[in-house]
Amino acid sequence: MNNKYLGHIVIFLVATLFVYIFSISPSLTKAKAVVTYQQEKGDELLVRIKVCPPFWFDDNSSKNSELKTLYRQTLTQLIKDKSTSNVTPKTWKVQAISLDSENMIKEDYVADGRCNDLSTKLQNKIENNQSKVETNYISQLFQDDSILRVGVRDKQGFISKIDPKTREWMGAAIEFGRLIAKEMGKTAVFTRLKSLDSRFTSLRYGVADLTISLISHTRERSEIAYLSNPYYTTGLVLGTFLAGEEEHMSLTRSDLNSAKNTIVAVHASNSVKFIQNNFPKSNIVTANTSSEIPAYVNELMADPSRENIYFITDELIASRWPNSRIVYLNEKRLLTNNDEYVVATGDIKLLEGINRVIARGGVDKLYLRSTKNAKYP
Repeated sequence: MNNKYLGHIVIFLVATLFVYIFSISPSLTKAKAVVTYQQEKGDELLVRIKVCPPFWFDDNSSKNSELKTLYRQTLTQLIKDKSTSNVTPKTWKVQAISLDSENMIKEDYVADGRCNDLSTKLQNKIENNQSKVETNYISQLFQDDSILRVGVRDKQGFISKIDPKTREWMGAAIEFGRLIAKEMGKTAVFTRLKSLDSRFTSLRYGVADLTISLISHTRERSEIAYLSNPYYTTGLVLGTFLAGEEEHMSLTRSDLNSAKNTIVAVHASNSVKFIQNNFPKSNIVTANTSSEIPAYVNELMADPSRENIYFITDELIASRWPNSRIVYLNEKRLLTNNDEYVVATGDIKLLEGINRVIARGGVDKLYLRSTKNAKYP
């Protein structure tokens, strides 16, 4: 057979195969959401929904609200079906939404590739007027007019943490979040986020309306979320823990860029990127949160096989750790200048209110004031 015709046949067969795959596997080209679990206990309803972006067209742009809309539509339809099937319809209000991968109770959670499992707890609010219920169980499902979900991270010292006794949130980011909610006439509800990555995943799926968690402005982040005006300016510093030593040490950049050195930084943070770009020969050890850095450094310093142990993190945090020593690099204290903290949101309509709070001033003083009686780490 002529090679020319053989080539045409191969192309035709490949094209036919792709058409067939697309026709029988719409999940590969379309986002989907599936209810995988539901349990009703009295006036509480627990629902788990698996949300999956398209396999080949996973658009992570801040302007893409498809996954959040799909999740909410799926939950709304579930509630609508339950309400119409009951003799007395219930009005369900969302009490909490969480990423299963961030749930403290489920440490054995295994992620399912590109998909995310969202767990939702709903509470029934009984209405006397059944016709009123008919409109409310959908329109007020997410309490958009009264609640502002603020994503924050636990164990961040004076910035955000849960009081172990009262189980109440406290810290500068918490006060900041309440100011934003008040500006919008809402009540702040704080959602615990466990990792750096979850700050943006939570926005994408509607788990949080905005996040306040030491987010510095970068071009990449501006593409996956709407970023506010800066509310605090800081920079990265190099440091170590040496009790009784002089106030600071000095190194050159060539000294630091050596396999003899180990640098601790927060996983997936700007600090790690800075180390990789500037000191590729040094060893990197990552912690999940900045509050874990002191323990990591001290543990590594006790290892005789390690020579020089340092950390890189935000100046705001490092300067307030007991026994921390700032290491000057080429006679400079800051490794980077003008790192600007911003609030990230998945809803552009919220930016105006956030920026109004920032424009009034005082947020930076809020962070500095909160450090006075803080205990570390």
